[in-house]
Amino acid sequence: MAAPDEEFRVKSLTWHGRDTYMLMQGDNGPCPLLALCNVLLLRNSIALPRPGAPNVAQSELTALLAEYMLESNPVTEASPPDLAANLTDAMALFPKLGRGLDVNVRFDAVDGLEYSEDLLIFDLLRVRLLHGWLVDPQDTATAAAVGSRSYNQLVERIIEIQSLTQANAAAEPDAPPPPPPEAAAPYPGADPFPAADPIPAAGGAAAAAEAPQGTDADCSEDEEMRQAMQLSLGLASPPPSPPPSPAAADPFPSPAQPALRRSDSMAVREALLLTEWLNGSASQLSYHGLVQLHASLAEAELAVFFRNNHFATITKHGGELYLLATDVGFAREPLVVWERLNQIDGDSTLCTSEFERVEESLTTTATEEAAAAAIAADIAEAEAREAAGLGPAQDEASDMALAIQLQREEEEQAQLAEQQMQQMQLQREQALAAQQGYGPAGPAPAYPGQPYRQQQQQQQPPQQQQRGNCLLQ
Repeated sequence: MAAPDEEFRVKSLTWHGRDTYMLMQGDNGPCPLLALCNVLLLRNSIALPRPGAPNVAQSELTALLAEYMLESNPVTEASPPDLAANLTDAMALFPKLGRGLDVNVRFDAVDGLEYSEDLLIFDLLRVRLLHGWLVDPQDTATAAAVGSRSYNQLVERIIEIQSLTQANAAAEPDAPPPPPPEAAAPYPGADPFPAADPIPAAGGAAAAAEAPQGTDADCSEDEEMRQAMQLSLGLASPPPSPPPSPAAADPFPSPAQPALRRSDSMAVREALLLTEWLNGSASQLSYHGLVQLHASLAEAELAVFFRNNHFATITKHGGELYLLATDVGFAREPLVVWERLNQIDGDSTLCTSEFERVEESLTTTATEEAAAAAIAADIAEAEAREAAGLGPAQDEASDMALAIQLQREEEEQAQLAEQQMQQMQLQREQALAAQQGYGPAGPAPAYPGQPYRQQQQQQQPPQQQQRGNCLLQ
């Protein structure tokens, strides 16, 4: 969560031949403020107030966005009647940009979002907000169950089915007792039912589908489905019912009970599909979503990408999707600018400002030099703050100096180890050549410790030695 006076590190980059800046994120919390500013910086729509400064304050960024919003949306007689009111509402939302916005996605389009006033800023800044959490229409059963529901509506539907099943189970006095509480969750400590905010825990529906069912020949298919629902959604177990009376054990129920159970079964199947969809797409990015992002984004277009409560700057270059690498850990990696988005999970590929793959071996020296320069700049900045009476610099400078010393010692040790390895490799090659009886200048001379086989070869008669030389030729 960003504090009102928080400062963000600034990093330089090149965007389509133009030198500009990007803002780095220092924590893992949501920060749409940085994503929006980075889009506008790359578009050259805004400029930092202090070019070349290592940091910029949140208040400065907010002022930049507000100024640009008002300049790009002038209120005139020809303006929409609600423009002035929208600008006023958007200005009131600026403090939320540093904390996070309420985003409720729909699963049918990359720009499918339940509209709220929090999204008003994106409209007024003319920046698209996209996501890749889409259901595959080829999975017809799941697509029909999800429909055009938003995430919140989908979770509410599962809760509704859960409550309905619980009520129906309690209303049937001759229903069999539910499974024991310890069997309600797929594994110990698991949350058997997804909440409205966090991503649902994986494995709920799949574990329920594979759970062993009762083998009683008198148990109907509807009862098996009810037990599956109780296992997958972790239904609260009602008080154990007393043993059924002989009348209740009648295998021919009344006409109303089958219809009620059929309704429950359909709802249970729907809940299982919805729960399985949430569990299977816990990364909030699907393959179908990737395909639709490729189709939706134009070449060199800049937008904001939402995933796992995080906002990032996204673009397309050469038919590939890229996210701006804004993690503060890359602040001292001068070559790392973009992350290629071509997988729904797993490691991403780091790229330069020219969208070329960054090789680790090529970045080591540049990274070390940039780190040393950044440390020196931090020391100078700390000393300047101390001179201006803004804070102590003595301890900070000492810590920086110690960090530089430790870094240099590690580099020297690494170089020494590499030299030793090269020397050992050279000695092994020389020994192998000596054993074979030839080298760059013919047979090696005898020396203390020379292999016995090579000494014997050098002591052979001239004819045999000559014959060996001919063979070598």
